Amino acid sequence: MGEARDLNNRLQVVGWASSATPDSVPFVWLPEPVGAFPAGLNALPSLAGGPSKAEAINDRGQIVGVHNWKREPRRGVIWTQGQVADANCRVPNRKLDGRYVLFCGDINQSGQIAAVTALRGQPTGEANGRKGVRLTPLRVGITAVVCDFPDTLVAGESLDFHAHAINNEEGAQAFDSAALEISGPISHRISLYSGGDVPVAGNAEQQAAVALAVPETVPAGTYSIDTVLSEDGVELSRDGFDVVVVAN
Repeated sequence: MGEARDLNNRLQVVGWASSATPDSVPFVWLPEPVGAFPAGLNALPSLAGGPSKAEAINDRGQIVGVHNWKREPRRGVIWTQGQVADANCRVPNRKLDGRYVLFCGDINQSGQIAAVTALRGQPTGEANGRKGVRLTPLRVGITAVVCDFPDTLVAGESLDFHAHAINNEEGAQAFDSAALEISGPISHRISLYSGGDVPVAGNAEQQAAVALAVPETVPAGTYSIDTVLSEDGVELSRDGFDVVVVAN
């Protein structure tokens, strides 16, 4: 069982199909080989931990959809040249404004995505802040994105998140030794070395999983988190977003 969801002008088709397990597998059908994919039906990779569905494809072969679509928490996803990425790790934190990308439903030829966002930590029904948005691709250049970072921190408790350094420049090379400095109620230096790079659309992305503890001494209140990406002491990009700290 399965379903074809979209067809582009190059006659490429995306959708989902059932496998031997109850989980669905996203696919792309190609009339001719593209990159590492041969002609015919090709399974797309999924984020770990649940089924995925491919919903739309543009003429550049960019695909969007949803991960974990049968249960919570759902995540909008993007496939580029066969590589899957969480859509939340493609949008600077300040632009999401306390929301996360729940579902990606369509993508145009410019790479703009029609998506649904929801408030972090809340049920995803319309009465709980579910909202349709248009996502614009990251600007060409170098950007740092911190994803899965909660909007509320509890003093004395630990948190886990991911840091990404993305270079969208044409023919970009992986960073030799990029570092992301986080400052605010927590301060930390995250190293992003070339050994952990992941190719994205022929450009460069490096990422790191981070686990930190929020100091018990941080007073309750609203704080700004600043993120500065640098290499060899040279600032490459700067971003920031707000978080709330509550007492344990």
